[in-house]
Amino acid sequence: YGSTLPAAYFFRAGFITTGNLIVLLAMSMKKRRNFKCNYVLLLVAGFCLLSCAAISCAENNNVHSTFAIFFFLLVGIFQLSVAFKLNQMKVLTIKQKKLKHTAAFAGTYVVTEILIVILMGIGVLDLPKHIILPSFEWSGVIVILFFLYYFGDYVGKENIEC
Repeated sequence: YGSTLPAAYFFRAGFITTGNLIVLLAMSMKKRRNFKCNYVLLLVAGFCLLSCAAISCAENNNVHSTFAIFFFLLVGIFQLSVAFKLNQMKVLTIKQKKLKHTAAFAGTYVVTEILIVILMGIGVLDLPKHIILPSFEWSGVIVILFFLYYFGDYVGKENIEC
């Protein structure tokens, strides 16, 4: 879907737009006191997504897959870091509790997917790649969007730093 024309144009445009938005989110978080360390995770993840747009799987699958794996891994680690920071707070609002649970679930899900893909890549797991990889890719995107819904609500409306 990302290498055949004309679908490739829409696919790459979406990756470029999303990658740039992730970079902008990371840059805006840089100013927040408690995100000074882990905003770099999102910044690099955004550049990984932009790299996925520049190189399709048909052009060079190894390079494309490497950037995709790093994108998902960095976003998963960021999600887990948000859950960890919220877990350290003594009193949480309902929105903060929802975000904590969503971040913990999403981060665990995405990082587990990446570990399975790595185990498949080194030959420990023998699973059908043509089924597993697209399933992980799309379910991972859905889980990330689910997290972003609560994260955006938390950061945007409450204007509270994590």
